[in-house]
Amino acid sequence: MESSGFHGVWGFKIVSGRSVGGGLFTQIALEDTENTIESVLATRQGPGWFDTHGYLTLTDCRLIFSPYRWPLLGRPLSLGYGDIAGVEAVRRRNPGNLTSFVADALLVRRRDEGGETFWAAMPAEQLVSLIRERLASA
Repeated sequence: MESSGFHGVWGFKIVSGRSVGGGLFTQIALEDTENTIESVLATRQGPGWFDTHGYLTLTDCRLIFSPYRWPLLGRPLSLGYGDIAGVEAVRRRNPGNLTSFVADALLVRRRDEGGETFWAAMPAEQLVSLIRERLASA
């Protein structure tokens, strides 16, 4: 398989139809026909002070979070669009940041268990738009 041409920092890469991640990030397999739409550095809100840094990747089938392999507290996330109840841009304090700044964040509401919050290196409104397009076609 050929690389899609996207190579992020610290070894992260997308290999079309094979995987996202690698290097310092958890590698997650893709379906043979799965295509990536966008991939950005992001922080996923964790319990208490344990936020996890990694890459948030949108494919034509799902939303994927590939965390740093270290610390071991980070969990990968693979969430199909059918499992997403809604998305919105919100203002949230990032408790894992030493300055506890308030910033735009992406809130993904899950059908089964609450939600996921991400601070990404892309405007939250832009991510909301991209995900809503996928939700409409799912």
